Amino acid sequence: MGVTIIIILHNRHKNIARLIEYYKDVNFSIILADSSAQKHPSELPGSWKHIYTPGINYTQKLEKVLQEVETKYVILCADDDFIIPAAIEKCRHFLDSNPSYAVVQGNCVCFKKEELLSKKDINFYPIYDYLDYAYEEEAPLLRLDSLLSNYKSLLYAMHRTDLLKNAYTGASDHITNLYLNEYNASILPVIKGRYKELDCLYQVREYATDSDDKTAVNINTIVKNTAFSKDLDAFLLYISHKIKEQLPEESREKLKERLLSGLQKLAESIDRRASAKPTLKKRVGNIISGIPLLGSELIKANRRAELNNQLNRIVKTKEDQLELSRVQSILQKYRY
Repeated sequence: MGVTIIIILHNRHKNIARLIEYYKDVNFSIILADSSAQKHPSELPGSWKHIYTPGINYTQKLEKVLQEVETKYVILCADDDFIIPAAIEKCRHFLDSNPSYAVVQGNCVCFKKEELLSKKDINFYPIYDYLDYAYEEEAPLLRLDSLLSNYKSLLYAMHRTDLLKNAYTGASDHITNLYLNEYNASILPVIKGRYKELDCLYQVREYATDSDDKTAVNINTIVKNTAFSKDLDAFLLYISHKIKEQLPEESREKLKERLLSGLQKLAESIDRRASAKPTLKKRVGNIISGIPLLGSELIKANRRAELNNQLNRIVKTKEDQLELSRVQSILQKYRY
C-alpha cells in the first residue's frame, strides 16, 4: 500500500497483543519502535519490523526510526491507539491525488481506560467538537498562522515520509521536551504543504488520565513558565532554521518572532478555555442533578442522547460501526 505505521512503544508491552490482532490482515508495513527498559518479549508477525532503542528519548527515537521507513507515507501511532485501515487507504488515495498536500487525517473518537479496567461497558466518545480542520492557504507562513490560531495536532496524521524525515533530521540535538515533538510534527509539515481533515473515521484513541500527554506540560506552560525558556529557545531556533531552508528569503529572527507570537496566542487560548465559566447548559444541568431520585436519571439520559448525537457526526456508515465493534471486541478481550 505504500504506507508504514510506526507504533511507539515504551514499557507498555501488553498493548501490543491487541494491535497484533487488530492489524493481522492488513497489507501495509508496521515498525514497532521500542524504547522500553526491557525489549518486547513476544514473537511479532513476520511482516512487522522490531527496532529496539533503549536509553534514548522520544525525539531521538523518532529521528532514528524514521530513517528506516521505505514507503512513501508514514503514520505514527501510540501503542494504546488504533488507526482504522479503511481510513489509511482513503488518506493514501487523497495524498496520491493531491500533491500540494503534505498531511491528512480523519476524525477521532476515544475510549476510556477507566472503563476498560473497571470491566464496565466500553463506550466511544468524540474528542473534538470541530471536525473539519484545514490549513490550505497557498503561502507557507499563512498556513503556519492558520495552524497556530486554530490548532489541531498532526502528530498521528498520515505524512509524506520525506517531509517528516526532514522535520526530524537533527531534531534530537534541539528538542528534549517530550511535548514539543507534537509541534515539530505539526508545524514543519504544514510549512511544506497543505493539510486537510477528511470526513471519515480515522483513529480510536485511549483516554487515560495518567498518559504522557496528560501528565506532560502543555505548550501554555512551556511558553509562559521561565523554567522552560531554554527548551523553548532551542525549539524556536531549530524550527526557524528548518523553515528558512525552505524560505531562504525570510529573516530567521522574523521567523522566530512569528513562531513565538503564534505559540503565545495558542497558549492564551488554551488558558482561556481552561478558565472559562460553566455554560448555561452546564449550570442548568447542575441544578437538575440536585433533584432527588429523578435528577441524576434525567442527566444520564440527556448525556446519552447528546453523546449519540455527537458520535453520529463521526460514525456515519455501517462500515464505521462494524470497525468500532471490532475495536470494542478486541478491547474486551484484552482488558488492561
